[in-house]
Amino acid sequence: MEAEESYARVVWASRILSYLSKDRYQTGLVSSEMADNESSLDDEDEEPEIQSTDATTFPDSCERLKEKFLDCLAELLSSSKGWDDVTATALREREDYIEIDIASNRGFQITQNKELKPRGKENITPGCLFDILYECMAAQIPEGDEERREALLVTLEDLAIECNKSRIFHWTERLVSFGSSSGPDIQNKNAQDNASMSSHLIEITNIIKTEQHRHHAKARRRVVRLAYLCTRSGDAQLLLPSKVGKAPRARIWKALLSLARPIFNCRLLAEIALRLPQFRNIKFITINPPQPMTLNSKFITTLPDALQRLNLECIAPFDSDKLNNDFQKHCSKALHAHAEIQLLAEYSDKPHSQPTLSYFGCSKKSCLLCESFMDLVSPRIRSRGRHGICYPAWGLPSSSLAHFQVVLAKLESVLIERIQEWIRSPNRFTRGNVAQSSLVSDLNATDLNEIIERKLRIESEELKRSQRLKEGRLLTDPRSITMKRSEEKFDETLSSEVCIMCEKQGKRCTKCRSCCYCSKECQRADWQSHRLLCAQVSKLPKRPTLQHKLAIYFPVEASKPKLEWVGFWVRRGVQYPQIDHIFRSEGHDVTYRTMRRGPLRGGDLGYELDVYTRTTVHTYGSKPNRSIIASVGITASIPLIWSGPCIVLRRPSPNLYGDITLADLRHIVDLFVTCGDFRVKEIEAPTLSGEIDRESDGILGVKVNSDAEIENHGAARFVPVIVREFHPMRCFSTLPIMTSPISRLLGMPLKLWRIADGESHQALHTSMAYNSSLECNLSDNCDITSLMMETELDSESWGFAPMWTNLDYLGNVVVIREDEQDLSVDQLKLLCHFCERKLQPLFEDALGSGHVQRTREEVLAYITPENLERFKDELIDESDEDEQIEELI
Repeated sequence: MEAEESYARVVWASRILSYLSKDRYQTGLVSSEMADNESSLDDEDEEPEIQSTDATTFPDSCERLKEKFLDCLAELLSSSKGWDDVTATALREREDYIEIDIASNRGFQITQNKELKPRGKENITPGCLFDILYECMAAQIPEGDEERREALLVTLEDLAIECNKSRIFHWTERLVSFGSSSGPDIQNKNAQDNASMSSHLIEITNIIKTEQHRHHAKARRRVVRLAYLCTRSGDAQLLLPSKVGKAPRARIWKALLSLARPIFNCRLLAEIALRLPQFRNIKFITINPPQPMTLNSKFITTLPDALQRLNLECIAPFDSDKLNNDFQKHCSKALHAHAEIQLLAEYSDKPHSQPTLSYFGCSKKSCLLCESFMDLVSPRIRSRGRHGICYPAWGLPSSSLAHFQVVLAKLESVLIERIQEWIRSPNRFTRGNVAQSSLVSDLNATDLNEIIERKLRIESEELKRSQRLKEGRLLTDPRSITMKRSEEKFDETLSSEVCIMCEKQGKRCTKCRSCCYCSKECQRADWQSHRLLCAQVSKLPKRPTLQHKLAIYFPVEASKPKLEWVGFWVRRGVQYPQIDHIFRSEGHDVTYRTMRRGPLRGGDLGYELDVYTRTTVHTYGSKPNRSIIASVGITASIPLIWSGPCIVLRRPSPNLYGDITLADLRHIVDLFVTCGDFRVKEIEAPTLSGEIDRESDGILGVKVNSDAEIENHGAARFVPVIVREFHPMRCFSTLPIMTSPISRLLGMPLKLWRIADGESHQALHTSMAYNSSLECNLSDNCDITSLMMETELDSESWGFAPMWTNLDYLGNVVVIREDEQDLSVDQLKLLCHFCERKLQPLFEDALGSGHVQRTREEVLAYITPENLERFKDELIDESDEDEQIEELI
């Protein structure tokens, strides 16, 4: 399925869901956390509270401050109510400054002249705020000039009021409509308790009585400042009577909060910059909105056809011809990208510009489609809240369709599931009025200081503890300090934010933003490899086409690897990399191995890394790869020679590739270090499988020793072994790992790994001088040969084992279960004896060399778990008879 069709299916599904729900709010989308910490501006029946104690929990205190900063800035730049001015912000931390990306639904029109206009002038744009905001944040130094800081803050507030004059006029008119023709009648009965607050309320009433005053810039600023003073006191709301004119107290209070919002946001921005020094140097980057998206004519279809293509025929047909016509008309309209989606699209084309914080500030809560989309991307993006309305006029830039094709497919599934839920229970998944806007909650300065000081103390202690723990062990034994990942469900969101060395919670590298470390120790341990590509990220050329993905290329003669855009051609929805030119000069066939697990650190990666090399990469034939040697550095050794070029691609889904990250470089280097380390740990046969330490030792398998090993070292034929998590047998899917055909028919597929060390055979051949009388009997492994007999009916080699199992240098073989459950010695012994004593004569009969005429089908019908159990019972009976004979003797 092409990317544009995936997007069209989302448009169809969202339009159908909108028809069914009739634009009502849907449940399961409103964050209870946000409801506790923010004040509603749209819900007419709630009593919002702008004052709140600091509900920020300690581990996320600084992160919460950053989120509030982004939300406040988005509110300042949203100059009016409605869709056009919805604004979203994102944060990116650099070494000595902060970058904030800003997107708006309609975009920003910032003039080249950034000089501040005099107060009272009309048409002040959000762009005029940036210079004064930069200067105001830079002045937020505790020991700085307090008078200058206050003067800059007042200037910023005045500009913010003028930028938001449309919104202020709306709430002023709302106040007027609540009262009589002369304005709301604010009672003064509690003046004795708080005379100043009552005077502020009365002055607001007097100013807004006449329309001339309401439109005057000076009066507007005065009203906003008075509203701010009123809302700063917890008693101000009590001064209002239960009903003012036509409106209850809650609506009057909400109007005052909304009027005070520009000053409140400016003050909170300054407070955060005062507490967090990195916010005193800010660079603002505005994102230009993309061109509206229009569906291809072949995807502008009828409503019944859309239902059929979405497999939603179960829906009762819409009987309105008008609705059917509207569906085609709506699908043909230009679809605009919301501000949050503009930010995501911007980052899809610029991997080095990913935000530091997985959070988008927004001037209002997210719609259903934006919320679902941000939940599905990786890493998951959070926002201030969700209101749950499905707006079907939802656009995604055409340049980002291919990048987000997997996410679009998941979004389609989410929408279809919601449609089906709505059909089953229409009233259960909708609700009444839900606030789309809210006020950012306040912070108590005293509590904030205490939290930051406590955080610094604990970080200091944690740093000392980490230094003692990690010293000398990060590269030699990383698993001793690595938290084991969950194998039940891979959490890609969590994985993208953990330290690549030890899997603790980490922070992104300030240069490349493509890898996380939890401490300086981990960063230094990985620096030998990471430094080779870190600087290249910021210098990457622009993505050539949508079909190009980022890869890590290891040239043969180069002193270090490099990042390279790799093109793909698509056939039947499957992407194929165009990398033939890299290997053309080698004159060798190209192969690849797929890595799904961390070779050294363990755990499911959650995606696949395809390592492309020539087929003879570990043999001579071309020069050793210098860039691979440089990547490993002096901290480790490479067991095998890597010859020829190598390129690594990231595959998040079976048919689609994605951009590789520098976090993947760590796993690739671990591959170079561990590939060729085929050792397994022999153990004493455990009485219970639970005796094995699963956290560090892996799974139980069996080593089947060859005749040569038994003759030279006196080894047992079957030896229990531990196959560790990073063993190539478990990490790679395209290495020479064979699966026993017979074991698959018996319901217990076995994987076989040939140990190619050749030690026992070399000793045998040297000592015996290739004694012909012993060579045939002592250099093979008949048990493995019997396991590998072919069972495919149409195969020419049916009944025979592969050629490599009949060679005189087969050697020792490790066997594990394909489902990675424990394999005991008794289980493998039973299977080998069953193949040798029961199945091999049957195969000979079917091939014409036996004593009974049989068909192949009859042989295969005998290979069942039930017959294996019967054979086990026969062996037990034979064992009992042997014991009785020994007693008689």
